[in-house]
Amino acid sequence: MQRRTAKWKAAHGKPKEVMFKIQHHPGEMGQSDFTQLKGFSVTVQGETFHHILYHYRLSYSGWQYVQVIQGGESFIGLSQGLQNALSACGGVPKTHRTDSLSAAYRNTGGRNPPADSVVFHSV
Repeated sequence: MQRRTAKWKAAHGKPKEVMFKIQHHPGEMGQSDFTQLKGFSVTVQGETFHHILYHYRLSYSGWQYVQVIQGGESFIGLSQGLQNALSACGGVPKTHRTDSLSAAYRNTGGRNPPADSVVFHSV
């Protein structure tokens, strides 16, 4: 096997790097996710403020919106963050994509397994 591989490399050279260019178009997609900043904590009047950040980004322009969400991931946090982000950017893209949020499927009682991603299409 090693001799065949060496012979093939001598005849054909190194394998070529394969790249698939991703092209984004105006008005096509917005993406969002929750993120937690690590390495520091926020306190309010000496009490730890438990929060995460909702982050929204338009794929084509790179325009971004960030909102502090008290507590953890929730459908309400997603809804409020997305609504505020769309209001701030002045429009709605054709699709909105986010990862499989645990808050979106946690209460299904195990009947519906989580999807790889959740996609909302505008009408």
